[in-house]
This record gives sequence, structure tokens and C-alpha cells, in this order.
Amino acid sequence: MPEKIAGQRQPSVLIISSASDEFPSDSLPSVVQKYVVNKSEQLGVPFEFFAGGILAIFAGAIGTAYGIKLNNSWTEPLIMWHVVLAETGSRKTPCFKAVWDIARKKEGEVNEHNKVLEKIFQKQKLKYEAELAQYKGKGGKEPDGPPDPPKKRFLKVSDATYESLGHILSANSCGTSVFRAEILGWIEGSSQYSKNKNGSRTFYLESYDGDSYTMTRVGSGETYIPRNHLNIWGFSQTKNFYRILNKEGNVDDGFAPRFLISSPDPFPVSSSSVADDTNSLKILQSIYSDLVDIKPDYHDNNKSNPITQYLRFNSRTQERWDNWHKKYETVTNKHFVGKNHFFMPWWNKYPGQLARLIGIVHVIRMRCGDTKSSQIDGDSFEMGTALGKHFLGKAFKAVMHGREKTNGNIPFQKEYNKVAKWVKNNKSPMSIRTMTINKCFHNKEGAQKVLELWVDHGLGIFVNEEKNLFVPVGFKE
Repeated sequence: MPEKIAGQRQPSVLIISSASDEFPSDSLPSVVQKYVVNKSEQLGVPFEFFAGGILAIFAGAIGTAYGIKLNNSWTEPLIMWHVVLAETGSRKTPCFKAVWDIARKKEGEVNEHNKVLEKIFQKQKLKYEAELAQYKGKGGKEPDGPPDPPKKRFLKVSDATYESLGHILSANSCGTSVFRAEILGWIEGSSQYSKNKNGSRTFYLESYDGDSYTMTRVGSGETYIPRNHLNIWGFSQTKNFYRILNKEGNVDDGFAPRFLISSPDPFPVSSSSVADDTNSLKILQSIYSDLVDIKPDYHDNNKSNPITQYLRFNSRTQERWDNWHKKYETVTNKHFVGKNHFFMPWWNKYPGQLARLIGIVHVIRMRCGDTKSSQIDGDSFEMGTALGKHFLGKAFKAVMHGREKTNGNIPFQKEYNKVAKWVKNNKSPMSIRTMTINKCFHNKEGAQKVLELWVDHGLGIFVNEEKNLFVPVGFKE
């Protein structure tokens, strides 16, 4: 995309910018950055194949222990839903394994602990049943009651219905995660195999916010979940994920806009003999393990409702956040409110997603020694903001591309292609005057109306206040 013209402001600069195309690897915590660069060189794939996934698995390790408080009435859980769009043969599986290597050892330890808990429970259950049988046969003291099922923690769930996830979360106040090398099958099957599709949809939508949830099912009563807290991460083929983006139901209820999207450009296949960065891996494994092992305080004696520790900005960074949010509201009021813009659902999620990224980044930075302050500093703010801007830009282009591929409803398609070609060849915006001279449209007023129509359809942006310089979406120098 051409550089912003001096003295002129791009109305959609928070949605589309050249800066959002290249992944901001320097906005990752130091040890994460080292590991991502190493694996990227080793497997010959873009940074995006690892970076978002690593943030997502750390969000899973954090669970309900931390959140972020933006003001006295606004908090966000550190929950992250993320999908990487990549084609078959692009080494998704080894990349998935490289990310999960950070958590693999701890997962094994947790699963072994679950087995110990299960053995203890089975012994208690057998003892209770024997005492109950003796009481019924010979009388005497009635046993107190059956033992409570063990509270097992699952760091990752690969294949589960919403009913089974509800059961897991009812006994696990730390939350859980769905991580899969191919995530689309789980997304489409998450309600397909449920007896109550509306119930499963509501369950998943609310799991993004991490609040309490009561699951009601005919025949099995109610299941109370203190924290319906679910992280999601995986890969999907690009064309398949477009089906999710272009179903109105997935957009209208906010399901699709909950996902942060990475869509790396096509890349040549390559291999490298770069050695494993075992030191960075060990540090990440240690941080992950420590986060999983956090023992929170609880609101109740049954230890089912943990007290979340909310991160706050320091005074200077709070001011920066407040200023950023005011600018966000200005853009919202000027370019979205009342315009029925197709990207509005994603734009609405942006501040919350940005805040969550800032919080996740800061927790990792605290644990790896990048910062000693529990208050969110300017570096964490800048890093999370850069990541959020990148993901938003990728979401816009993915949604836009999906609309073009699925609907093919570009107004004045022939003229639009001509404008896009002119911009590409000349590396500058197309003006109304140029459009009229090139006979794209019959007159100045017609050119202006078509430009506004293209912008309303999300096909491009104006790059000046006069609204007479237009750049198509996705244009690159």
C-alpha cells in the first residue's frame, strides 16, 4: 500500500495499514521471540505459524489466575481464540507440535496427577459402597455420603462435545483449551453432534468471556460451571475457514469475530539444518509450568470459584490506553455507526482483544524477567497494540477476500479491476480526476459516487479528508 500522504489522515488506518501485513516479531516477549525465530528458520515457515499459538497456550496456562482491568467497570479475561490460515502441505502439523512442545511435559505431569486422583476416588467409592451395603444389611451407622469426584485439570482437549467440555469445566475452575492442528473440524462439529445446538452455541459464545454458566439438560439436571473459560487455537485451510466467515449466523452472533486471524502470504518450501534452541524451550516450559501451578485464593470454601488477580496499567500507560480508546471511539462514530459496515462485528471486538493481548504479553514478560513490575508498562502496551493491529488487519483482509471469493458481488467489477491495476502500476492512489480522464466513469460526480460505494462495500479506503483519493483493499507496493 502506498505511504500515507503527508498532512493527510487515513480514516481506516486502524483497520488497514502496511504495518499490519508483516508480523511484528519484535512485539513478542524476548524468550518467545527467540523460540519463534529459531523454529521459523528451522522449518522454513512464517513467524505466524508459531507466535499466536504460543500466546494462546500461555493464555491456557494462565487460565483464570489473571485478568486485565481497564477501568473500574471494565475487565477482560485473558482468553484467546486464534486460527492460522494455511494450505495443505505448508507444514502445519510439525509447527503445531513445535508450539505444543512448550506444554507437552507439563501435560504429562498433570495427566499423571489426574490418574492418582482417580485411583484415590475409586478406592473411596468402593469403601463407601461397602459401608452402604453393610448398613442396609445389618444396620448400624449410615455412611456420610458418596465421595466427590476428583477435580481434574485438562490443559488441552482435542475432541469433545460441549456436554463433555461442560463436565470438565464444572470440576476445573482454571478453564481449559481446545487446541488442534486442524481446528475447522472441531468448529463445525462443535454443535453438529449436540442434541441441543442452541445450547451448545450459547455455551461456546459465553466461554469466550469466562463467566459462570449453568448447563441445563433434560434428564440429567443442571451442571454449574463456576468459570466457563475456554481458549481455542489451531490451523485451517484458507478456503475452508471462509465458510465460517461468510455464514451470517457466525457473524451476527459474534462467533467468527471472536477469532484472531493470521493469514501468512504464500511462501516457498525450504529446509534448514538450524539447531534447536533448547535453552529458550526450557525457559518457556518452566514459565508454562509455573503458571499452571499457580494456587489461587477462592471466593468459596469448596474452592470452586477462584479469585482472579486483575492486572492494571501504571499511571502513564493508563493515560495512553484512555487516549487510544478515545481515538477508537472517534473512528467508530465517524466510519461505522449507522453505516451497516460488514466489518463492524470485528471492529467491536477489537478493544477487548487488544487488552487481552496486552495482558497475556505482560504476564509472560513478568515471568521471563523482561519486566519486574506487576503493573502493565509502556512496553507491554506497545507490544500488545502492535500484535492487535496486525491481527485486525489480517482479519479485515481475510473477511474481505472471503466476501469476494464467496459472493463475487463487487460493484462495477470491470472498473474496479482497472483502478486496482492503475494503482499497482503507478504505486499511488487513484484520484477522481484520474478516473474521469481514464474514462472509468463518465463524469466527476459519477466517479465520486462509485468511490463512496466501493468504500461502503469495504473494497478500499480514502486516504484524504476530501474523499477523492482511493486505494483498493489488499494493494501492496
